[in-house]
Amino acid sequence: MHTKILFIIKQFFILICLSVGIFISANNTNATNDDTLFKIITDRSTIATNDFFVKVHSQIIPIEPDSFSTQKTIVQHLPEVNYVPEIENIHLCPDDTSPNFTVCDITTSLQNQLNIRKRTIFEINKLALKEYLITLHKTSKKVAKNATLQANLKGDIIVTKKEELGYEIDIDKISSNLMEYFGNLPEKKVITLPTKLSTPTITSNNYKELGFREKIGSGKSDFRGSPKNRIHNIHVATGKFEGAIIVPNETFSFVKILGPVNEETGYKEELVIKNNETIPEFGGGICQVSTTLFRSAVNTGLEITERRHHAYPVQYYSPQGTDATVYLPKPDLQFINNTPGHILIQPRFNGTVLSFDIFGTSDGRQVITEGPTLLKRTDNNDQKYVWWQIVNDKDGKQISKKGFWSFYQDETKFHENEEQVYHTKPKDWSNSEWKEYKKTHRM
Repeated sequence: MHTKILFIIKQFFILICLSVGIFISANNTNATNDDTLFKIITDRSTIATNDFFVKVHSQIIPIEPDSFSTQKTIVQHLPEVNYVPEIENIHLCPDDTSPNFTVCDITTSLQNQLNIRKRTIFEINKLALKEYLITLHKTSKKVAKNATLQANLKGDIIVTKKEELGYEIDIDKISSNLMEYFGNLPEKKVITLPTKLSTPTITSNNYKELGFREKIGSGKSDFRGSPKNRIHNIHVATGKFEGAIIVPNETFSFVKILGPVNEETGYKEELVIKNNETIPEFGGGICQVSTTLFRSAVNTGLEITERRHHAYPVQYYSPQGTDATVYLPKPDLQFINNTPGHILIQPRFNGTVLSFDIFGTSDGRQVITEGPTLLKRTDNNDQKYVWWQIVNDKDGKQISKKGFWSFYQDETKFHENEEQVYHTKPKDWSNSEWKEYKKTHRM
């Protein structure tokens, strides 16, 4: 009699639990109505965070679902007779050692014990996923790169490095239907994301059509002896001007192309001349780049509309009188493309020598530079220089003549409270002393 009562109670609880189980299962198989979440149920019993990747064009990038999702494991009793359970321990009751029947014992039938499936609910937070996509967009974006041009020994323009396509994630397309791309995330190893392509302006096939037929001018400077941070800043700033194109009659602005100069844009602290002082600041050394580009523009015969010399002579800009200082937002280096076609700016490094080549189509102009000439040196060591740019047309007739004037003060005025900085080893120093000095001064 006692056994029969227990059997009846057990069957009653089974009917109740089956009904509840079916209701829960049905609700779990559908996406939630919450606009910020959607749920995925997968038969995978575990989901490792390093299991998933996204493909952005040609990049395969590992992702961590934990940054925008949560997961939890559920156990379901399935009525299929032919289902083979994947959980070896079928005794799910928490206290199998109890001598008495527990509620778990009463409500778990033998069939349910033999038809158990472990599943995972994968819950994705839409807002967190969108934030993740924004970050991924920034880190995976690739900017299109123009073909690199160079003049060979014959003066012909050749391509030394082919162009590269640019691409970025199409966030708008993904955001319009997140489920399409992430709805089967647990079952898919690699998710291919839609991308937008960007093509470079200068390619191996069109550079001649654009008018880049020959090198029409160049300029160079040597930054030998520069400290490490200064060298670093020179390379960072130079990269901003690679492949810059100037259309006819356009005014080129160095500061505009250079953009922000700070730690976030990749610069390090180094000495700059500011407010009649020489002080460390992010971007020290950028004037090496502006000076080189100024010389290149002068040698090409371009019309210089804005240029300022430094406050005192700097050894890196020798010969003095050919330098150009810049600082955001002013002073700036500006010049006009007064050639009949587009021109292309192409930097290159050869050891510590920085050069800027300018490519275009020659109109036959002849450029002559005179100087720089030291005009005056005062008793307190102030100096005055002039550098002349003379541009003649193809027939030798003068088009323009312009002088670039430089007024330098005595360098010691800007270093009164500073120790002397050596760029070569003093004769009375040992090698170990010189090595330690260079290390201390980041040379």
